[in-house]
Amino acid sequence: MNTDFNFFPDAFEDEDDKMDYLFDDLRSLYCQHSLVEWKKKIEELVQVISNNYCETHLVDQDFLPFVSEIKKIIEEAWCVLQKRNRMEFKHEYLGMEWKPNPYALKKKNISEFHQYRISFKRHFEDKITLINEYECRDFFLVFDDFFNQLDVINWLKLMDKWAEFSVGGKGLISECYDYTPTETSRHLQRLFEACYLMDDFVFCPLFYPPNSQLFRIDYMMLNCYSETYDGYNPFLLLAYLFTGYELSELKNKFSYWMYCAKIQTEIYSKDEPATLLGLYKDIGQLLEIGWLILYTKDMPEHWLDPARMDSEFDITKVNIKEEVLTFLSKEEQSNLRKSLHNFYKANDWFHYRRMTLEDALYYALQTKGQYYSIEHFEKLESSINKLMEILYALNREFMNSNLVEEK
Repeated sequence: MNTDFNFFPDAFEDEDDKMDYLFDDLRSLYCQHSLVEWKKKIEELVQVISNNYCETHLVDQDFLPFVSEIKKIIEEAWCVLQKRNRMEFKHEYLGMEWKPNPYALKKKNISEFHQYRISFKRHFEDKITLINEYECRDFFLVFDDFFNQLDVINWLKLMDKWAEFSVGGKGLISECYDYTPTETSRHLQRLFEACYLMDDFVFCPLFYPPNSQLFRIDYMMLNCYSETYDGYNPFLLLAYLFTGYELSELKNKFSYWMYCAKIQTEIYSKDEPATLLGLYKDIGQLLEIGWLILYTKDMPEHWLDPARMDSEFDITKVNIKEEVLTFLSKEEQSNLRKSLHNFYKANDWFHYRRMTLEDALYYALQTKGQYYSIEHFEKLESSINKLMEILYALNREFMNSNLVEEK
């Protein structure tokens, strides 16, 4: 057969062309109303067809045009799934295998405020209420679940009954067509939330790399950045950092920096003082990487495999030799997740540490004045040395594993 209904392009110009073919019709139907309007109207319709108490303005309202719009959305969502299968559509941000991060904080140890801040759903400003985090990352899961409840033909038949009973004066339950219209409404609303996610994804797929939401929290990521989505992997960022340094070398450089910051007459590397800027950024990255590791609950499976986390990264160049850890006790070395947790528990808003690092940068490069509290620099030196050792030991443990399993 050769019809408009089974037409399939021979080729696509680029990824955008693929997504236009796949999603354009559904987007145009969905965008007739906002998500809030779709959901509100569905709830009003359920009141009417359930013969529940209805607000006065709903009694004589004509819901037939709205039900017709719902049917068009259902039909087009089904068509999207058929087209996806026929064209074998894949996207690097969709359909990922996720694994728990063994070093992440347990949920019970994260405050409700922090749970909201690190949530992928935060981007959607409380519009997404019926879809979980995993489904938010792949709206196709919701489309599949919707048609697992009923096939497309029976969904359309059920919507015809909803339309009939919206004007018939009898409830669906009494006529035995839909025993749980509220549950049906929930599945419909989930479908529309998935359409919202689909529209958002097509409009701006760059928001969807794993972990990217943590890079958008105000004042958190000032030194870490990524050019590719795998670059949002804190283990990869940590491996890159320890490709450039051995632990003892990094500690010695940092110790000399703190010495110059505390002693008014000393200037860091008089011949090349700008080299301190690179060290300042690297220490800032360590603070951010540790926080990312702690608060990234789940990761794409390949992020947790050193050999697969970046095809262009040579893991043999990462410094993982055994070194003496003078700032960590034996107990702290034996439980690195707990040690990392305790560090950020003591430095909850670690931006203060970055501010003190900035002060240390200034005083290490001038001799006109002295910092008002040398004790602050001493505390900073001790805490950063401890973080270096925690992250070095953690990186060493991670790089020596094949695929990190949950501990």
